[in-house]
Amino acid sequence: MEVRQRRLFTEEYKRQAAELLVSSGRSIRAVGKELGLRGSVLRRCVEKLRQEPASATRRHNTQAAPMSADQAPEIARLREENERMPIERDILKSRSRSLPERGHELPLHRGPSRYLPGG
Repeated sequence: MEVRQRRLFTEEYKRQAAELLVSSGRSIRAVGKELGLRGSVLRRCVEKLRQEPASATRRHNTQAAPMSADQAPEIARLREENERMPIERDILKSRSRSLPERGHELPLHRGPSRYLPGG
């Protein structure tokens, strides 16, 4: 049985995620997918945010600006790109090993074609 390592998120990250969810009006599932959070984690973050007194919420907002709704898609795109990059790198490495050495290239043209006019 494989044991999953528990990921830890800072309180500030959780607060910003909850604020994004509340301000964007999108579903928990959609925002959670973009941020890499489970719906249950996001729900708890929103509940905790709602239980905080208004003065505490304002105090934290002055320390760091919350993530805006237009930043979430960009973050999701960058996460997907970061996941793809090692795969693409490995593909390119394996292709470079299988390419012939300089001077041993295959000819691109093997003479006149019987399918082309004049060939």
